[in-house]
Amino acid sequence: MDEMVRAAMLKWPNVPDCYGWLELDARGQWRTRGEVLRHPGLCHFISRNYLCDAHGNWYFQNGPQRVFVALERAPLIGRMTGHQLDLHTGLTMVDIESTAVDDAGHVWCATSYGVASLHDHDLDAWLEYLGSPVVGKSPEDLLAQWLAGETDQQPLWAGKPLLRIANTEIERHFGFIAHPQP
Repeated sequence: MDEMVRAAMLKWPNVPDCYGWLELDARGQWRTRGEVLRHPGLCHFISRNYLCDAHGNWYFQNGPQRVFVALERAPLIGRMTGHQLDLHTGLTMVDIESTAVDDAGHVWCATSYGVASLHDHDLDAWLEYLGSPVVGKSPEDLLAQWLAGETDQQPLWAGKPLLRIANTEIERHFGFIAHPQP
């Protein structure tokens, strides 16, 4: 968190929280009132001061005010860069605790920073990195067969088994709230 934000919090401790103003879309873009924020400085400021409370609500600490973020998909969005996952906030995920695929084929990674969903443009790069332990089968075919229950050959990523998760269980399983309420 920026030092000027900490100072503002001390100077004005009782500023009310803000809801319904800031969103994070499924591609890691900050939005307000449906419009993508394009100012790089503002986006970096939000990303540097983006945190999670004890209840799983994600927010941007804007000076003394908490601006709670509505999440289209996940609190963090990851992009494949070679063999690592970079987050929309500028951090790199180094410790992947678990990875899951939901009913819609979205990839989820739990890390010490929080849970991230893989950017949809990077699914092919992720599948390529995932590889296939079965000779003659593509990673896509193996993943599709595994998700459909047609094979017991469980894919691994970052040395850990890939999990299946129902869309209805994502928030509870990963401990976040997609639409914070006052």
